[in-house]
Amino acid sequence: MIASDRPVPRVAVRAWRRARAAAAAGLLVVGLGACTASASGVSSARFVAPSAAANPSPKVPNAEPWLLEARKNSQPGKGVWTSTALPGRRTGYLLPAWVYVPDAYFDPAQRDRRFPVVLLLAGFPGAIENWDKQGHMLPILDQMMAEKRIPPMILVSATQNPEPTRDSECVDAVGGARADTYLSEDVPEAIEEHFRVTPDRRGWSMMGYSTGGYCAVDLALRHPDRFGSAVSLDGYFAPAIDNTTGDLFKRDAAAQRSYTPLQTVRDQRPSALRFYLVVGDAEAKAKNQARTFAAAVRQPDTVNVVDVPGGHNWDTWNRALPDALTWLAAG
Repeated sequence: MIASDRPVPRVAVRAWRRARAAAAAGLLVVGLGACTASASGVSSARFVAPSAAANPSPKVPNAEPWLLEARKNSQPGKGVWTSTALPGRRTGYLLPAWVYVPDAYFDPAQRDRRFPVVLLLAGFPGAIENWDKQGHMLPILDQMMAEKRIPPMILVSATQNPEPTRDSECVDAVGGARADTYLSEDVPEAIEEHFRVTPDRRGWSMMGYSTGGYCAVDLALRHPDRFGSAVSLDGYFAPAIDNTTGDLFKRDAAAQRSYTPLQTVRDQRPSALRFYLVVGDAEAKAKNQARTFAAAVRQPDTVNVVDVPGGHNWDTWNRALPDALTWLAAG
């Protein structure tokens, strides 16, 4: 968890609850910047993404209309950072997200190219826009892609807490929220439907800070068929249970173990995983946990533990981002 992120505003809580009620309206990707509440309580929007190919001509970008509209607000040579809402066919959730789409995505000469995906996960309390507002990730991405230090990729900062005032720990709670199902199944399905992304699991990864770091490692271990790599920025390796989470497992020891990376890393899996664990020098507990986890990793899985100066904050994580992205691209 991270105490430095700001709590979710009440207006966002109300909006999320309306969005969940709207999920029954169908599988749509909706630009939140243009959302308005209708009399029925269902959000309407200017940007509604069709599932069909938007631009069949090879002379224009191969992107859906709502994304082309968002592109108008970006500078030449820069990626698009746009708000949206991602629906869950299994969970019924419709939750906010921010998506970074690289400049190359809009190049007509690359209209058939499919791009790798990084799912971004936050601390608690956290905000999906923090990767931009506090992490300053966008200029890092733009520069590294322009310099060809990393290939163009799509990054999705997804909502991980279906109840915004409750820390889900990204798990399917016993008798409760289904954050795992939403993040590991619903979100990738929505991204695949509306973006040109690679079907290769090696091109799908997760990266998170604090609680999000735990989530990234844990969900990769649980879903090696979907994700090939995970980056943890000062994450931990067993689920937190406290007053912010509530009773996630209700004394179900098997369920709790299944969400404990210190245990599940020892299990056999059908596909190899890669882990990149960043720990701040001032975080003795996090460093010890990371090294304990790393010691349990066995081939064909691989792990890198990286010590960086600093503590549990964005100054530390921001310094670690270029190398973490380079590592992801090498996979």
